[in-house]
Amino acid sequence: MAKKKKAEPPENHERWLLSYADFMTLLFALFVVLYGFAMSKQTEVKALVQGLIQSFTEMGFVTARPGSTVLGGNMGIQQSSDGSDISAASPNQIVSIVQAPTEGGGGMLDTGQPPTQQPLPTQNSEQEIKDQLPLDSSTNNSSGAPFDALKKEFSKSLEDLISAGLINIKSDENWLTIELSSGLIFPSGSATVLLKAKPILKQIAKTIAPLNNYVRVRGYTDNIKIGNELYASNWELSAFRAISVLKSLDADGIPPAQLAIEAYGEFSPFASNTTERGREVNRKVVIAVSRFAYTPKALPVIVDEAAAKPGEKPREQNVNPDNYNVIQLPDGRFKLKRQE
Repeated sequence: MAKKKKAEPPENHERWLLSYADFMTLLFALFVVLYGFAMSKQTEVKALVQGLIQSFTEMGFVTARPGSTVLGGNMGIQQSSDGSDISAASPNQIVSIVQAPTEGGGGMLDTGQPPTQQPLPTQNSEQEIKDQLPLDSSTNNSSGAPFDALKKEFSKSLEDLISAGLINIKSDENWLTIELSSGLIFPSGSATVLLKAKPILKQIAKTIAPLNNYVRVRGYTDNIKIGNELYASNWELSAFRAISVLKSLDADGIPPAQLAIEAYGEFSPFASNTTERGREVNRKVVIAVSRFAYTPKALPVIVDEAAAKPGEKPREQNVNPDNYNVIQLPDGRFKLKRQE
């Protein structure tokens, strides 16, 4: 009698559960790791991310904030081989100049009410301008190059950037100002000039260098507080940005004696900071050309006591502050007491 064949066991149709269970386990482990990163020292992670973003931005690989268009090559700015001609990209190219929120910025109380108009630095009176500039009595009435020709030259050389809204040129009786959007010159939260922005500053310096007008570089930010390890306040960020532009102008041929910086931080805004567009307007560096000319003045020669001729009584020297103690009196006055 033949043996009966054993019935084959039914096919297991639930093997997929094993793979699914493994997948869910790995997914759970991934979220645990991500949660661990999120709960770790956030300040160190933030500093690392900011450093990476700044480095890649300066090399031109990424834009200043994620989610915006990455520009290839030269940030929409084209330069000839000799570095003299600067123009914006053609309309058919995708260009998105990123104006990331600078962590430091421009001052108005964001109450939602319409801001009251504040006098801008370009609205100073002539006497105030004279007080701010180191002019002596022989140069108080000295005027530099006229603004008409200078403005025409800037408008010609920077035409495409002006049309794109990245540069704004204004003038009044005392100042010709070139307003540069900080996103065009610097990475977000940084005072390091982008390599792509150097031809622009070079072109501006090339136009100003032959002149003898005073030049002031002014830094502005919005009112978003900065919190990185390099800049403790918006004032510092605006000051270092102004210094960076000043160094660039100095390197490109403008005499240092004609240059100075002004740092306004968030406290001299151009628009209300209640909107992103307003904060974008407030983040800028302004190169201001004065109508007054720089003229070197003769400096007094102070003779050292040791340089007096033998037998000649040395002239009385200025008081040395190190030899005195300063004492404040109850009525608010100060008194000097010579150290024994």
